Amino acid sequence: MKKLRKIALLLLTMAIAVVGVCSLVACGSIAGTYKFQSLKTTQNGVAIELKVGEKFMGLIELTEDYAVFEINEDGTFSVKVMDQDSPKGTWEEKDGEYVFTVGNEPISAKLKGSTLT
Repeated sequence: MKKLRKIALLLLTMAIAVVGVCSLVACGSIAGTYKFQSLKTTQNGVAIELKVGEKFMGLIELTEDYAVFEINEDGTFSVKVMDQDSPKGTWEEKDGEYVFTVGNEPISAKLKGSTLT
């Protein structure tokens, strides 16, 4: 179980730190619920691409509920990975992008239609 949790935290870190793609469930501004669709990253020179419906390392089936982002109108957000709460943070719009911050680690994202990347 510890190994599975470690893998889940690794995926969460990758999803937040690199280009993750989530689709909007709610309508309107950026505020709403976004669900996991895919993840592309390079780690140690190896390209990794994960999509909904695939298994990561043969252990974790990636569903759209694997990672769920809740973005609130009040400038806060939270992420749930594998139904486990992760650290909460704040967000702001800056220069046409959205900056999500947990602790002192800002990550920029763009909203294109109903997709957050």
